[in-house]
Amino acid sequence: MKKKFRRNELTKLLQEFKENGKISCDTYAKIREEVLEFNASLESSERSMVHSISGELGLYHWSCGIGDQRHISVSKNAPPEDDDDICSFPLPKAQDAFRIPVDTWRYREEGKTNEHKYKDTVNNLIRTAPTSYTFNYINGSNGTKSRQLKVITTIESLHEMAKDLVCVNEIAVDLEANNKRSYDGICCLLQIATRQVDYVIDAIALHDDLAPLLASTVFANERILKVFHSCESLDIPSLHRDFGCYIVNCFDTQLAAACLCGQYLSLINCYRAFGVVSNPILEQHTDLKAQYQNCDWLVRPLSHEHIQYARLDVAYLLELKDAIVKVLSAPGRYDLILQTDDNFAFKDDLDNDDLDWDDNEEDNADFRLPISPNLDEEADALRHAWCRSQRASLRIWQPKPRPEPKIARQDKAFKRHRTSLGYRESVCFYLLYIWRDNLARKFDESAYSLCSSEILIKFARHLPMNANELRRVFYPLPPVVRCDMQNLLSLIRKAAFCEYSSHDFLLGQQHCSSNDELSPLASWYVFLRSQRIW
Repeated sequence: MKKKFRRNELTKLLQEFKENGKISCDTYAKIREEVLEFNASLESSERSMVHSISGELGLYHWSCGIGDQRHISVSKNAPPEDDDDICSFPLPKAQDAFRIPVDTWRYREEGKTNEHKYKDTVNNLIRTAPTSYTFNYINGSNGTKSRQLKVITTIESLHEMAKDLVCVNEIAVDLEANNKRSYDGICCLLQIATRQVDYVIDAIALHDDLAPLLASTVFANERILKVFHSCESLDIPSLHRDFGCYIVNCFDTQLAAACLCGQYLSLINCYRAFGVVSNPILEQHTDLKAQYQNCDWLVRPLSHEHIQYARLDVAYLLELKDAIVKVLSAPGRYDLILQTDDNFAFKDDLDNDDLDWDDNEEDNADFRLPISPNLDEEADALRHAWCRSQRASLRIWQPKPRPEPKIARQDKAFKRHRTSLGYRESVCFYLLYIWRDNLARKFDESAYSLCSSEILIKFARHLPMNANELRRVFYPLPPVVRCDMQNLLSLIRKAAFCEYSSHDFLLGQQHCSSNDELSPLASWYVFLRSQRIW
């Protein structure tokens, strides 16, 4: 009720300003040089109301100021463009300032194969998988053993590290990536740990030097065991994409732990469940993770906390591997999987409330561990974990698919607003979605950093026909919109005048036997009809 009352107050205020150029109440705003400036004390929900109401009334509206002084300005006239607003595109990236530019498209240009270069070697490791593994379990260390930290930022120190790694039999590996200013994301930091030393490598400054020194001698060396935690989704594809590295001889502690408890545990939960590190270190890791897991890893110089968080991701990973292998090798552990009736593994009797297991089987469907059809592999717990890890190393980077309708309709902004969008507005959003994706691919930028989906929704809802109307919908316009405005307006006009109506759908039906084979826009049309949007 309070929110509705406040919206009515703001609507009355803005209507009065539009009609008379004056306001009778200065509780929320004051007029300065024909611009209505709202107080910086407005809450976020109230600022959102002002933007929404101003757009509905056809007023120009924009935010200005920094921090506590940030406020909204509203005007009946187009605001003057500052020199800062007229900028070239693409915008400079943070990684451009480093010594060696990051080029995530280099390997795409060279035509990477879609198959693991050392596939036969990995398959041989699977065929000869051990049923018992010789390991050096640090009994009673509890993660308190002193370790040496080396931060690698120069080519000389990278050469010394490469020489040291060739002499060991196992290493722990992790990386930190960033996708805010790159279409596919870039590896910003690489962490490697041995039994005595933790290496934190600046993967941006040393981008072009990592592959020649580590690709074949370390990562593709089958003599060296590479221990990861959850390597399939990010780590291995990123190493392949950015540095052309193929992983041979891999052990994934998350996959191995899943053979015991039937769910994929986070690294901290694995540390806690297997008692690998002391409680003070565990608490420190938990606090750092909350602050730095999703931070901007492109920032330089990195703080001590950045380095410490990255280090803790690998410092005790080898000890965790030891603990898991020790349990996997114990007799009677594997019947937790074999005794299940539906060929899926479930949690074992680990009594730990922090594992956050949900007893709802339907909700946990994505976390169940499928049983391999290889009965010989199933006969031994350690062998099963070993083979699953080796198969995970065969994962390589694959380019993102083009934004087909099934991808675009999963966009969070579209899902929030689709019930309020008509057919033309929905078609406009899809055309703008493709436009943004094409530019993001071309300039290797994050699609969201170019132009958020919420802005695309606003353009689709109001269907602006010229530059001034665009600025009424959203100001200041994102640089990509200002620099490619004519193409964007052309797409909006085509959607507004139904140039992409049922014609494309009917044309697709004439040549295709199923919706899956329709052109992207025709498939989008089918989706809109199925949702009763048009």
